[in-house]
Amino acid sequence: MQWKPLARTPAAADDLIGLLMHIAEHAQKGVSSVFHACDSRVTSGDARSLKTTLIILTLLAGYLWVVVPLAGVAHGIGALAILAALAFCAWDNRREGGPWGFQRQALAPGLRWALGMTLPAVLLLVAAGWELGTVQPRDNMILRFGGLVLWALVQQFILQTVVFREAKESFGRRAAFLVAAGFFALIHFPNPFLTPATFLAGLAWCWLYERNPNLIPIALSHALASLAALIALGPRITGGMYVGYSYFLAHGSFF
Repeated sequence: MQWKPLARTPAAADDLIGLLMHIAEHAQKGVSSVFHACDSRVTSGDARSLKTTLIILTLLAGYLWVVVPLAGVAHGIGALAILAALAFCAWDNRREGGPWGFQRQALAPGLRWALGMTLPAVLLLVAAGWELGTVQPRDNMILRFGGLVLWALVQQFILQTVVFREAKESFGRRAAFLVAAGFFALIHFPNPFLTPATFLAGLAWCWLYERNPNLIPIALSHALASLAALIALGPRITGGMYVGYSYFLAHGSFF
């Protein structure tokens, strides 16, 4: 039997998108049932807008928990998963008429708020690292920071313009913070440092984006905090920033 590439034709690509949408619809019903059971104010019609979020979660979790155990850390496949997630985000934002996360008027106030929120966190990380004796400067810090900014911008584009927006449409403003931060933490599971850290940071970044809807200040905050953690705490505490099954490949156990 000769296998045909799945996405070689437009029809096959449509079938793949249809399959992901089908999975998302069933997952959405499950999420809606959980929220309905937990809060009688949430009706089944409220959880109507999580399809893209659940597709993205399926793509990323599929790489972290299916591909990595079977094929190891395959960076090419991981990049394809990220690109596919970005493509679904762009498609959903275009369908909804935005937002794209680059409101010009929000840039300056967003930078001020981001600096005020991030600087104390960075100082705390450095102080903790100094006390623990784990501070270790890295080579090519400017280049490394530039890469972190780009990676943070990708993550925040997904988190803010799709996940947080869909959560607000589905469950209301207050629950949306928890849903979006929970999504962000779940992607970083099982890293025992990053999972709680990204949940708390996700809450702060969602609050900042809602107040000033521009991704650039948030990406800078994200990158600066990540660089501070890498320099101040080191891999023994940060788990080498590994997430998903790759954390077990690097460490052999949870701790």
